[in-house]
Amino acid sequence: MASKLSRQVITVCSSLAFVGGCTQILGISDYEIDPSLGAHAGGEGGNGGTKPSGGTKSDAGGPNGGQRSGEGGAPDTNVGGAPIIGDAGAGGAGAPVGTVVPCDSADCCAQLGGTAFGVEMIKDGGFELGTVEAGKSPWTQLSTNSAEVITNDPSFGFDPKSGAYYAYLSGIPGERSTLYSETVTVPNDAGWLTVSGYRLFQIDLQDPLNHDFCGIGFYAVPPDKALEIPFYWSDPAHNTDGWGDTPNWKRFEASWDAAPHHGAKRRLGLVAESDKYPAKADVAPGDSTASSYLFDDVSLKFYRCYK
Repeated sequence: MASKLSRQVITVCSSLAFVGGCTQILGISDYEIDPSLGAHAGGEGGNGGTKPSGGTKSDAGGPNGGQRSGEGGAPDTNVGGAPIIGDAGAGGAGAPVGTVVPCDSADCCAQLGGTAFGVEMIKDGGFELGTVEAGKSPWTQLSTNSAEVITNDPSFGFDPKSGAYYAYLSGIPGERSTLYSETVTVPNDAGWLTVSGYRLFQIDLQDPLNHDFCGIGFYAVPPDKALEIPFYWSDPAHNTDGWGDTPNWKRFEASWDAAPHHGAKRRLGLVAESDKYPAKADVAPGDSTASSYLFDDVSLKFYRCYK
């Protein structure tokens, strides 16, 4: 593990009242999100951006473990009631017979009596090609403390959702971790886009002025501006949605209209940051626990509606 500071597992304090408040509200327009994906500290990633209009979102709990389904790992869900069938790679082979009809959501497709067909857009959503430093991973990482963001290090005390590797963002005081997927081009006939996967969070609870955060952004390439922010998790003072420990792997999913991105180059970004601890009596000297944000089996798919 290439890191100037050691990561430590935070003790799960499930007795605190806000720990249970980790379920996301359905409908991304229902709550406020930081459009800069972490303006607390500025710097790379998430500069600017706008809140998506509409879309659907869920963040349902799930037991530890489980099998990966497809390269991205997260299974398709029947969000809007339209039949959904699996993908067969970026080419879309295996799509149902019929005509692609304009639809910006699974709800729309269901209302038309169509079938939604999803195609995976990113590679190695389960991170099983190993660390970025090893040279085979398609992901790009940035770390303020030279941390290896994709890891299989058992000393951290975490198990992956599946396979051997997972993404470990933050976990170090003053650390900002970013993972970018490879650049993809959104097809001109894509109806909607869906990001899904699993997360496991352990949050720094000893700092009452906690500015830690984690977010998922859909970025323009260039200039890496977050155009859609399907998920943003931060402290209760900024956002009471989804904040707190999730000691077991928990599924998340969100969708948004693909039309504004037709023909454009985009990439998915996972961003997390832990603040530096202030010098105060209630923080033990040398204590280096910090918020840990883990991800596994991440998927980004575009969908078409066939009828």
